[in-house]
Amino acid sequence: MDWKNVRESFPILKKKIGDYPLIYLDSAASSCVAQPVADAIYSYYTSEHSNVHRGAHTLSGQATDKFERSRQIVAEFLGFREESCVFTRGATEALNIVARCYVEPNFCASDNVVLTRLEHHANLVPWLDLCGRKGGEVRYIELNDDLSLNLSNLDSLIDGDTKLVSVPHISNVVGLENDIQAIIAKSQLKGVPICIDACQGVAHAKGAYSQADFVAFSGHKICGPTGVGVLLVSSKYHSVIKPHFHGGNMISTVSYDRFEVDSFPHSLEAGTPPIAQVIGLGAAIEFLSQLTIEEIHRRENHLIELLENELKSVDDVIVLGSGKRNSIVSFAVKGKHHNDIGTLLDTYGVAIRTGHHCAEPLVKLLNLDGVCRFSLAFYNTEEEIVQATKYLKAVLKML
Repeated sequence: MDWKNVRESFPILKKKIGDYPLIYLDSAASSCVAQPVADAIYSYYTSEHSNVHRGAHTLSGQATDKFERSRQIVAEFLGFREESCVFTRGATEALNIVARCYVEPNFCASDNVVLTRLEHHANLVPWLDLCGRKGGEVRYIELNDDLSLNLSNLDSLIDGDTKLVSVPHISNVVGLENDIQAIIAKSQLKGVPICIDACQGVAHAKGAYSQADFVAFSGHKICGPTGVGVLLVSSKYHSVIKPHFHGGNMISTVSYDRFEVDSFPHSLEAGTPPIAQVIGLGAAIEFLSQLTIEEIHRRENHLIELLENELKSVDDVIVLGSGKRNSIVSFAVKGKHHNDIGTLLDTYGVAIRTGHHCAEPLVKLLNLDGVCRFSLAFYNTEEEIVQATKYLKAVLKML
């Protein structure tokens, strides 16, 4: 793969921060958007802009075709049927739908849900809220010393009162890849549905989630636009999930005293959807598919190995976790504040993320106030990794 040529597809990477070329190492927060994605969105707004599903005119038909084509692209990419793909505002909404519309209606004080100690707030707060209102228990898969999941007690965690197991494929803090196939197998052996937070893994795992019952991810983590996410739902749950919003588009018929809900997935897509964003998401997945997920995975594995080796040369850096890592390295520095490091790196054009990373309980569990996170993607270069590490050394010397 000609990665230099691929990089040309991301115009923002030509930007300068002051006098320094941008080194973008914050892809776990939001990956860069490829030019074909921006072109697809621009084309919609300038050539097909219209509402979908309702119009009898040409523009509406063209917009609807592109919108539903994106649904097909997403579903095929993840190994689901087209009618299993629900478009949302992001993974946060998708996970809240699972909590409110699937689990909550039959949840009582004796029930439980099983999570991990690695959760992003989006896959933690909805469950804390549910148990706070209705009773019940949130159970956690604990961590080994290397911050991998300890699956030895999974049998005892999942019992007859477990309503759902919901876990991340890849931790957005430590970047370690969890053995979701083992968790899926164990959950389904016990007859308990499983939900995968695929935000950090979706760009690396074509078809890896096809055996899960629910899968959630955000478009902006996969070189697509913000404002759009996906909830994939196994067909056996289509008739069980009740709508969370009501209005246009999600109904089949309405009178003054009753209404009937449309078929899945439209039943969960009330109102005007994020049309441009959905079209952009379809373009992003088509772009990544042309590169091939296997090539992307190899490229990012090479870059993350280089980054880990470079960080070993930096005094006082403590890298979080060890094992099979995927595009993310988080670290703390003895005696230095994470925000100071991030702010000073920015003066060299290096964009990183600092703080809790929407996983405050995990960071506190590690006895830290916050951490620095380098998160890369296939469009980064070896030279950027080496240069960012050089700047990190300069910043630490400055501090």
